[in-house]
Amino acid sequence: MKIAVTGCNGLVGQPVVLRALRTGHTVVGIDKAAKEDTQFRHDPRFTFVLADLTSFEEALKAFEGCDAIVQLAGVNQPIDYKVNTHNCNVVISWNVLRAAAELGVERVAQASSVNVLRGVFSVQPQFDYFPIDELHPTLPDEPYGLSKL
Repeated sequence: MKIAVTGCNGLVGQPVVLRALRTGHTVVGIDKAAKEDTQFRHDPRFTFVLADLTSFEEALKAFEGCDAIVQLAGVNQPIDYKVNTHNCNVVISWNVLRAAAELGVERVAQASSVNVLRGVFSVQPQFDYFPIDELHPTLPDEPYGLSKL
């Protein structure tokens, strides 16, 4: 299977790319910045695409020919607490999902975050119970958490 991994050079993206390659898949790694020192950069089953996924046209082009998408791209920290974090992540997610629909890509995995539960970046973290499961209330109170709902 040909799998696109967005944010392929990130903290989560790199191990996802490695796992996909180890299990026999071909990977199209997509990121807004190139990184030469990854373990997979020279693997013949890996292709790197430099793309700004806030542009729908770049997203559409990057996913052409892919069978699946793992969406990990975005601003990973609430650096501004106003606009950029939320808007960037929402636009990227929308463009990924819209491009997948237009291209007929039926397999899309999209990462969320503990911050939808009022986690690490919240003014006051709130966990109603442990262990946390899929039924835990989501009450983000900051831009990053809101963008990951």
